[in-house]
Amino acid sequence: MKVAIYTVDGTTQIVLTPEGAFETAAFAHLHEPGVKLSVLKGSFYACRGGWYREGRDDDSTILRIDRAEPGVEREERG
Repeated sequence: MKVAIYTVDGTTQIVLTPEGAFETAAFAHLHEPGVKLSVLKGSFYACRGGWYREGRDDDSTILRIDRAEPGVEREERG
């Protein structure tokens, strides 16, 4: 995945560009009707055993994608 961060005239954009089928499919969910996007702080890091786990600090920005409850409009970010 390519990640670009642009800050121009007081506006910051984080651009995520998928580079494979898995990443493309994961980000496709963002554009479906009935999806809610949450922006959270937390941590997620690699462990010595080759797996990942959550931590107790808030060094990372996490984008969480959920299906909205029936009858709830899609949340627009912008």
